[in-house]
Amino acid sequence: MKFGKIFGQTLATLVLCCLGFTSFASADQKAYHAARCEFTSGSGHRSHAGITPGDSSFANIICPLVRDAVGATTDVSQVVLEGYNNSTVESVVCSLTSQDEDSAGAGAIIDFDTQSSNSAGFVQLVFDVDASAGNEGSYSVSCDLKAYDWVYHIHVDEAATD
Repeated sequence: MKFGKIFGQTLATLVLCCLGFTSFASADQKAYHAARCEFTSGSGHRSHAGITPGDSSFANIICPLVRDAVGATTDVSQVVLEGYNNSTVESVVCSLTSQDEDSAGAGAIIDFDTQSSNSAGFVQLVFDVDASAGNEGSYSVSCDLKAYDWVYHIHVDEAATD
């Protein structure tokens, strides 16, 4: 009798958890650690915190972002980059770019959005771009960083279509 009650409570808890997870999973949400970004000019350091030019005077980085291959999402709900600006005089400048799928190898740009902040300290840059019509397009974020600027991570939310 006691076993049946415990089993019933456990089963009910599992069902409720699964239902909650299903509704949460309806949007495709990803967080990318900036340590996976690459330097395209200049140099610096990658660490558990993210990526920085360190004491170098300037660096440009690029961060590839993964599209959702399930459900052919066509709407980017939100992209937020979080980092650190070491100066109130110069801005952290980043651009989010959306490329088309099957663009004859040329990677045709569909849309891009450039954001910046000249506030010193922790910064959040919020981007808005159109996604490609299919699920094979791609995104990337590129940033111009000054000495001791950081990019910590990038959050991407795509709207689910299934």
